[in-house]
Amino acid sequence: MKKLFKSLSVLVIIGAFAFLMYENLRPFYYDARLKVDVPKGYPVFGIDISHHQGEINFDQMFASDFSDSIDFFYIKATEGTNHKDRRYDINAEGIAVLAGKYGFYHFYQAKQSAIEQANHFANTIDPYNYKLKPVLDIESLSGMNEDVLCDSLLVFMNRVEELLAVRPIIYTFHSFYIDHLAGHKIENELYWIAKYNGSTHLIHDDNFIIWQFSESGHLNGVNENIDLNVAKSSFHKKVIVKRDLK
Repeated sequence: MKKLFKSLSVLVIIGAFAFLMYENLRPFYYDARLKVDVPKGYPVFGIDISHHQGEINFDQMFASDFSDSIDFFYIKATEGTNHKDRRYDINAEGIAVLAGKYGFYHFYQAKQSAIEQANHFANTIDPYNYKLKPVLDIESLSGMNEDVLCDSLLVFMNRVEELLAVRPIIYTFHSFYIDHLAGHKIENELYWIAKYNGSTHLIHDDNFIIWQFSESGHLNGVNENIDLNVAKSSFHKKVIVKRDLK
């Protein structure tokens, strides 16, 4: 019996040691507040929101014990040449009142005019005292040739930079970048990459700054699932802009 007990004790110790080694080597840790696995080793954390999250109680969000961990917010502002997210203004005001750093993104429609989309986006967000570079969200070819699409994205980027004096970041999915953007001139821009299942090697490249790692986060004050992001330390230098509207 003593030998059996001793053997079991050794197995328990070995099992516990193996578990600790696994947890230390695993690139994610589980956050009970967010109810998701979070990538390790990233000093910046942020969320992005749109009308899909419904009415957000920002007072409740900022009163939670996790609020100090949220370094940035991105808000959907526009889509295509004339659509505005129905909650972009309310979301921006809710964050601004509570002194959060926020920026806006535009959902790109590949078959619509790049210039008109850029004008629409820039004119919509220009009155706001945003602190983060604007973002171009591209997720679909919409049947277009990828060379034509990449050229149109550069037209959009150049026009927004002309109007707002700041060059946008590009948001896209890991697979979309690999399949359609890599190898084109557009690959030299700054990127915010989305990859939900496992890691993305792209985040190790200098021009990939933000990683959207989950679309299933939970936060106080938000009734729907929310997108979660981490960013490298270069976020502070490459994404934050100095903009002080009076």
